[in-house]
Amino acid sequence: MTIAYWCVLIAAVMPYVLTGYAKATTRGYDNGAPRDWQSRLEGRAARAHWAHLNAFEAFPFFAAAVIIAHLAGAEQSTIDALAVGFLVARVIYSVLYVAGIARLRSIVWALGFFATSRCSSSRPELATSNGHKKLAGLRRRVRFLQRSIPDRLRAAPVTGPQQNA
Repeated sequence: MTIAYWCVLIAAVMPYVLTGYAKATTRGYDNGAPRDWQSRLEGRAARAHWAHLNAFEAFPFFAAAVIIAHLAGAEQSTIDALAVGFLVARVIYSVLYVAGIARLRSIVWALGFFATSRCSSSRPELATSNGHKKLAGLRRRVRFLQRSIPDRLRAAPVTGPQQNA
């Protein structure tokens, strides 16, 4: 399993760590009425719960970005570095959220979002040191194939609906 996939697994568990912190730092948790308990949370426990909710919101985009980058054939070291960057940003973000440090928390959130966005838009043909050569070779093959197809096999241009005379 790649480092990036391990990061996805850890990010999937993070919300539960945060809600566990909220439950461990308060009294009166009632599994029969958890929403009532959540509505009474204050201070760090409330912020841990909110960080828990935010972790669930951030997870699908991150997981999809890592999977898309893998399927697109992006450089593995790039995917791993961005995934670790996201995970570190999310841990710092969660700590800042629980501590109530809003401005710095928002900056760290933006860094995590950037890492996820960059991961999902990794271009595999430019991710390697000889990426431009690979791209040029692909273009040459496409041009060769275009010249190799006889004119009679090429599709006729579509002109629109034909009318009967």
